[in-house]
Amino acid sequence: MKNYNRIIVPLFTFFSLLPLHAQQEVEKAIEKAGDNSTGLSELLNELKKDKEKYKAAQFLISNMIWHRKLFDIHETDANMLRALHAADSSYYTMVRNLNDTALYNPDFNRRLSVEDQKYRKFMEKNSFSEPVIEEKEMTDITSISAQFLRNQIEHAFRLRQKNPFTRKTSLQDFMEYVLPYRNMDGYPAIGAEWYYDLFGKYLHTDTARTISNIVWRYNVTSDRLRYWNGNYPFHSPAGRYEKFFLNVHDCVQLAETGALALRACGIPAAVEYNVAYKFWSGRHFHVSVMTEKGWETFNPESETPIYRNPKFAEALNIYRLMFSAQKNTPFFLRATGEPIPTSLSNPCILDVTAEIGKTCRLTLPFRKNTPHNLAYLASFSSQNVGLQPVTWGVINHEKQNVTFENVVPDNIYFPIYLDEEGDTYAFASPFKIMSDNEKNFRLEYYETLPTGKVTAHIERKFPRKPQLKELAKKAVGTYVIASDDKTFSVADTVGILPFVPDTKWEDLPLGTSRPYQYYRVCGTGQPPRVYLAEILFLTKVSHHYNNVMDAPFNYTLKDNENKQWQRILDEPLEKCQWKAEYDGNPQTAPDKWPDVTLSLHEPQFVERIRYMIKHADNAVKPGEKYELYKWDDGFWRKIWNGTAQQDYLQIENLTSNRLYWLHCKSGGSEELPFLIDENGKQQFPYEDLLNNIMR
Repeated sequence: MKNYNRIIVPLFTFFSLLPLHAQQEVEKAIEKAGDNSTGLSELLNELKKDKEKYKAAQFLISNMIWHRKLFDIHETDANMLRALHAADSSYYTMVRNLNDTALYNPDFNRRLSVEDQKYRKFMEKNSFSEPVIEEKEMTDITSISAQFLRNQIEHAFRLRQKNPFTRKTSLQDFMEYVLPYRNMDGYPAIGAEWYYDLFGKYLHTDTARTISNIVWRYNVTSDRLRYWNGNYPFHSPAGRYEKFFLNVHDCVQLAETGALALRACGIPAAVEYNVAYKFWSGRHFHVSVMTEKGWETFNPESETPIYRNPKFAEALNIYRLMFSAQKNTPFFLRATGEPIPTSLSNPCILDVTAEIGKTCRLTLPFRKNTPHNLAYLASFSSQNVGLQPVTWGVINHEKQNVTFENVVPDNIYFPIYLDEEGDTYAFASPFKIMSDNEKNFRLEYYETLPTGKVTAHIERKFPRKPQLKELAKKAVGTYVIASDDKTFSVADTVGILPFVPDTKWEDLPLGTSRPYQYYRVCGTGQPPRVYLAEILFLTKVSHHYNNVMDAPFNYTLKDNENKQWQRILDEPLEKCQWKAEYDGNPQTAPDKWPDVTLSLHEPQFVERIRYMIKHADNAVKPGEKYELYKWDDGFWRKIWNGTAQQDYLQIENLTSNRLYWLHCKSGGSEELPFLIDENGKQQFPYEDLLNNIMR
């Protein structure tokens, strides 16, 4: 506090120039700056004669309290830096005078490959010293120097004077989407001048006609610089220099680097992410750029900007990472001491879902006794104890309701609130919200019907995907021919698949009255394709052939029936297991080929085909370990665990018309809740949503 008193007198001059709210924000930030306060104060005094730069400094300083780094990089191998600079210079020499057509075409790409291989081999054969890092969490307000901010501000305002894309933005947008030096916390801050020196010479923003063209140039440049330098050589982070290597980047790093590079070259940009998906686990970070149409989104290094990108139909709420604190976030809306979900705890997020897709405003009854201000709509997530809060609502205790402003339709939600320890509780039954059109939405609640005890027959942990169900229909008519001529110029049709396959092992009996040397499974369509993922040629054990092995069980047959059959092979399995039809993976199929042939050394009996249609491998599998959870008052309660003995689970004393979740302990992230009806049959309420989204 004594340090703050020492600087309050010289600060009076510029504080008195600020609006009251802004003055208070800067005062709070300076108070938290510690030894950094003097330099920041001097910077503000220096810029007070330039109204816009002064506001920019005020904007950065007042919001630096919300951002931090997690480590410092004290030393980086100088030989590596020289090599990276040489690679950049060599690549630039090749492309500096090329237009876009000349920059990317097969002839130039071949010439470029010859050169980049030289550098790549050089980089990968060298042994560079690991970066020297120190894990050290520090807020930006205490660690970002006044000189760093001065350089950042001067660079941004040079862009504002001469860059056609930056000139069009308002001062507020300029400060939020061009001026900042970071989007996400973690890495040490990197000044815009470094990004500009690297990319400015490639992007030509002063002459480019569209932002899409600039992004394309950025993608080409980034991709090539990575290939130029090869695989990442370190175990430790190298900060900005990771940009130049392969095999080290995820969507978070790609988005952060892409947005900062574009900002440094005068393109208003931001990082956004979806907090969850409707059906899949995980989240994804991308970049959004401000254009004349509005905000356009893309994945840097692989896409160019798209307005209202339709791929977000599968995503839930989209949040933009702002540099400034956003007062309408749980961080600020919560009551004193109220816990908030980690996924929504960032004070600098802005919900921009409505800019990309459909949303609706939803008010629900809230009759729980809690001192808290907030409730949440959670989506199912197998990776987050079965729940992922995706949007918040403010509780009106007087009216006993809660209003959610940005609800994404075509999803199932679990309405929850948090207690003092952060544990979740339900304040209403789970519901499905469907969109009939842009304005009309309807809700369907679950767990509201009379219930009873049933023995459940559970076959899946995720519903069949619509596109794979359609593919299964194409398999109808797949037929089997047999011949003693390897060209099949003379052949007998011995079997035809008459119905749409399920995802289990199924058998097609063949009408073979004698042995043949060659058997062929022929696909359907024009051109014909084989859509069966796994194909086993079966013969009876009683033939006593040597070229046989055990076959996986078809659980629609009785044990004694399964024991009658063996799999017959034309070569050892280890030699042919690379083929899609023999690889044991139901997610692959020989669907690029018209047929699959068994070529035996002599005529032998094949009396049936055991097959499996191509599918997503989400069915219950024998030998796998499973856990069954039941939705119960705000959390998923485990009620059973065990190992599957067949391709289904039979579990007694379950409650019908309640939501359950089957979790496979040994792998696979695609899992969704389901109901058990009065007959014990599994019903996925997500199926019509999948059909609606993935049609």
